Amino acid sequence: MERGEEKVIVKFSGNFCKTCGLYDWLEDMIYELKEIDPELDAEIIDWRQVSENKVITRFKLRKSLRND
Repeated sequence: MERGEEKVIVKFSGNFCKTCGLYDWLEDMIYELKEIDPELDAEIIDWRQVSENKVITRFKLRKSLRND
């Protein structure tokens, strides 16, 4: 995983179940990032499958402006 000030790049590897929804796996990382920092919002910028068992995903990061 590489992290910049406004983005993070995550390399996923392993056996992916295509019918289970690869994109769902990628979206789950948004919730994992929120566990690290509850004020962090993330969204998928793009992703690409670089081999049968490897996907690289870029996420845009920003701090929430919440008034709870």
